[in-house]
Amino acid sequence: MEPCSGGKAAVLTVLMRLPSGLSDLPPPGQSGLVVASALIDISQQKPDFKEKSQGLKNRKALFPAHQGTCV
Repeated sequence: MEPCSGGKAAVLTVLMRLPSGLSDLPPPGQSGLVVASALIDISQQKPDFKEKSQGLKNRKALFPAHQGTCV
């Protein structure tokens, strides 16, 4: 997941291997792989707490400090 500038959205990319049937190889002319990307809204995520009484002090960081941009 690559966060976008401002931390309100992110681009999620998934790479999957497609089933190839009885063979270990995909059919001729096909790679056997699929790539999917989605722009997701992360502005409404709830904080992850170990215990409710500890409050925001133990909130896990959602993303690294690097802020990219979405195009």
